[in-house]
Order: sequence, then C-alpha cells, then structure tokens
Amino acid sequence: APHVVVAGSSFVGMEMASTLARDGCEVTVLGQETVPLERVLGRKVGAAFANLLRANNVRFLGRTKVTQFIGDEVVTGVETSEGEVLPADMVIVGVGVIPNTDFVTNTPLASDLSMECTPLLNSPANPDVYAAGDVCSFPCLYNGGDLTRIEHWDVAVQQGRIAAKNMLNKYEPYTTVPFFWTGIHGKALRYVGVTKDFDQVLVEGELAKWEFIAYYCKGDNVVAVATMGRDPLAAACVELMKMGQLPKTSEILMGTVNGDTMMQKLKDAQKAKAKKA
Repeated sequence: APHVVVAGSSFVGMEMASTLARDGCEVTVLGQETVPLERVLGRKVGAAFANLLRANNVRFLGRTKVTQFIGDEVVTGVETSEGEVLPADMVIVGVGVIPNTDFVTNTPLASDLSMECTPLLNSPANPDVYAAGDVCSFPCLYNGGDLTRIEHWDVAVQQGRIAAKNMLNKYEPYTTVPFFWTGIHGKALRYVGVTKDFDQVLVEGELAKWEFIAYYCKGDNVVAVATMGRDPLAAACVELMKMGQLPKTSEILMGTVNGDTMMQKLKDAQKAKAKKA
C-alpha cells in the first residue's frame, strides 16, 4: 500500500488522512499539537479524534514537525523533528493559508495580510473594495465584535452574497452565525460560533460513542458549541446564538441546562414569536 505522510492535524489534514486511509493507504499524520484539532476543539475532544485515527489504522505523531523531505526527483521519505525517518510515496501539507492579497493596492491590510472590513464587507479606507472568505477580516457579532477571519467555504459563500448585495447599495451587514462541519472516518462534526481562546470545554454525552455536545466557555459565556450525533441540536444552537439565548457556563455546571432543555427553549421561543406574528 502507498505510504502517505500528512503534515498538519487540523481539518484539512484530518479529512485527507481519513479519505486516504479509506482508500487503502498507510497514513501517518504529523501535528504540532498534542492531539489532533486541539487548537479549535480542545484537548478533550481532540483526544477522541486521536482514538478515531488509531481505530482506523492511522498513525498520529503529536508535537512533531517535518524537518526534511528525502528524495531526489520525487519524495521517498520525511524526516521528523524527533529524528524519525518515515517512508513516503506522497506528502500532503495542510498547515493553513496566507491570504492572497498581493494585488490589493491603496487598501490597508491586517497583520495576517487579510483585508480589514466593515460589517458591509468593504474596506473602511477604500469603500469600493469588498472582500469575502479567507481574505476577509470582519467584525463578528458573535466574537465580541472583534475582527475575525474564518477559513471555511460556507462562510465564503455567505459573505460573497452579502458583499454582492452591498455593491448594489443594499446596505446589508454580515451577521450570519459562524457555522462549519467536517466528516472524518464517517463521523460528522458540527461547530457553531467562533473562538480562539476558551477557558474550558464542558462535554455532555459520550465522546467514545461520538454522541455529544461540547460547550466552549469563556468566563460565564458559551462562545461556541460542537456536536456529534446531535445534528438537530447543532441547528438549534445556531438559532439560540442568533437570539443571544445560549446557556451560561454556570447553568451547565449546575446541571440546570442540557441539550434537551435547549431544544425546548428554542421551541418555546419560536411559538412565542409565532403568536406575536
């Protein structure tokens, strides 16, 4: 079987590893974190994904970097920061992107080379220039109004629509709740919200059975939610976040709120809204 080394253990790397292992390749994933997806999902949920890799015969090497590609005309191996040489018929590098904004002139760029935008997705310094997707840093309602850049195609699609409307003078701000999903070894994860610095992760359900909801908490606020095997709940969290009705960290810790009560809360809110209409 072909040997494949995947450098990077975030979503692109994990999705590629999953697909290649399914197709019969011998796959090794190298990650700078202790467990896969740790930066986004935290160590507890990331450890569950490490177990999923092992269960599907994918080797994971954490806190490990590529130091050298071996081979003349084509790659034949990879040397790691631990000094191990891995055989490789193919190497896939999935370590993030740098926004392609070299062609943008007369418009200030952020430190990561993305374009800083207003809620209308245009540049405050050059209002006729618009951005969407990976190159766009926008003030996110659900991230304290901080400039936020999200690398997911669904965000790019939604932002493209809003940017186009505003080019036509519709003056519609981008206020969509951040949402993305991934599929790894047949398991689907849904993620609602956005955060890079959470204090703790509270898990309801069973990680080992891939049926859980993980609450990402910052202080007493739940700033993001990840679910597996609970798709209706992921959809409910989108609506609750939009309404500002996600539970508090303290409520989850006290056990007064769970996935079932959140579903009921949304139903009650929708009924009340229907009555007013």
